[in-house]
Amino acid sequence: MSETRNEKDMKSDNDPEPTQQCTLVEEVKEKPGTNTTNNNTTDTSTSNEAKWVKTQMYAKMGTQYQPYRDISNEFKTLKDWKPSQFSSTAWKKNAEKNRYADQMCMDQTRVVLKNREGACDYINASWMEMPDGRKWISTQGPLKTTIEDFWHLIYSENIKVICMLCCFQEDGVEKCSEYFNIEGKKSETFGIYKVRIKTKTTEPFSSIRQTVLEVEKKNSKSPPVVVTHLWNYGWVDHFCPTDTTPTVWMLKTAMSMTGKTPIVVHCSAGIGRTATFVGIDFACQKIKQDPEIKMCDVLFNLRRMRLRSIQSQLQFAFLHQCIVEWFAQANLIARDEQFEKLRNCFESVVKKMIKTQGEAKKQYYAAKVTREEKEKSKAQPSRKK
Repeated sequence: MSETRNEKDMKSDNDPEPTQQCTLVEEVKEKPGTNTTNNNTTDTSTSNEAKWVKTQMYAKMGTQYQPYRDISNEFKTLKDWKPSQFSSTAWKKNAEKNRYADQMCMDQTRVVLKNREGACDYINASWMEMPDGRKWISTQGPLKTTIEDFWHLIYSENIKVICMLCCFQEDGVEKCSEYFNIEGKKSETFGIYKVRIKTKTTEPFSSIRQTVLEVEKKNSKSPPVVVTHLWNYGWVDHFCPTDTTPTVWMLKTAMSMTGKTPIVVHCSAGIGRTATFVGIDFACQKIKQDPEIKMCDVLFNLRRMRLRSIQSQLQFAFLHQCIVEWFAQANLIARDEQFEKLRNCFESVVKKMIKTQGEAKKQYYAAKVTREEKEKSKAQPSRKK
């Protein structure tokens, strides 16, 4: 496939080559009053959720790093899976609106911008519907040229919550354009939309920022749209945090604020961290219906809605551990010895893989610099003596 933008800019988060220096994400400590740990024990062993945890997670605990070694191996066989039939006509016609040249947006599930008579109705975003009918909109981090499209989506769909799972810059590379002013002046205009900070930022966790924004459309008689912006900036691309509590809190908070309106969630490409996040909601609902549901089927369903959903073994493992944490917070399983053993296993796996892959990335970058220096040297004309 021919690339339509600069090759460096167009490498997606799914590129197997390292894209950023790996650093271990420290466990997020809760502030006073936000502790969700519940030591109450309720006999819920007959619930579908408890059955799933027992058969799919606890039963596999044996040697070190299991069941997460099994989960990692399972993902390797699923990594390249995609639906057999889909089209991406709108994506091809709007190449300049795509952050990455290889992250296609399916026509079958793409979000069509409303009230765009005579103008482009495309945005790289996909509808993701949950078993209970709740809808999420998974999208890429806006480009500078698509920020107005992003706010049009928020305004026209009357979005109440935006979940951001990346930083604007990561290791000096733009992952998302600044679509609201996080510092300095309180308001900024993007095309026909004026966005201002309505209330002061609060931080319930050290890696999560919560801000309330107000979106006003030029020459509109309708009242401004008020949006809560939840920003998790402690989730390293391709990897995952060692503590699931902040992510589960963020998901539950977003769901509690929205009612029946869709929730917008994005990272950079809108497929890795984003689909893992949405996948927690989807998987928990499927498990409630059927304790024998396989996580490969969950992954297939996510990818039928948003291509290439979940990018790495660690993200897939994180999805599993977030599900267990969700059930524990709901008192569907006890925080007993097995729970702690599984959590410790997960943390060990994350730290081990981050350390191992971090060293691999260092070697990759060193080799890349050496290659570039050699190519630059060859390109320079030799001086005549």
